[in-house]
Amino acid sequence: MYDFNLVLLLLQQMCVFLVIAWLMSKTPLFIPLMQVTVRLPHKFLCYIVFSIFCIMGTWFGLHIDDSIANTRAIGAVMGGLLGGPVVGGLVGLTGGLHRYSMGGMTALSCMISTIVEGLLGGLVHSILIRRGRTG
Repeated sequence: MYDFNLVLLLLQQMCVFLVIAWLMSKTPLFIPLMQVTVRLPHKFLCYIVFSIFCIMGTWFGLHIDDSIANTRAIGAVMGGLLGGPVVGGLVGLTGGLHRYSMGGMTALSCMISTIVEGLLGGLVHSILIRRGRTG
């Protein structure tokens, strides 16, 4: 029963992020984030927004023994998908360093996995760009 409650709590957390992202998508400031762009200001905004998502995913995570069940990967993967490998890697690095600073037995592995998740999102971004699927 404990596992099912954990899944429900993480699903609830993802729904909150979805509502926040939906509300942000309706503001003129964040409309460039919804498009693939190479402009540096848009990439910087993408880095900031998804780094915040990463950090929020960790902060609102559920502490279980010496680890944290969280949705940090959402920010890293979305940063990579929308911003490319550099943005994804930087978002992953930011979220990973934040998690590492919290300590615990899983801190290093969580940091590494968050960086890899951002880079994988960026890799998918690059593949889609090469295939001409940007819209």
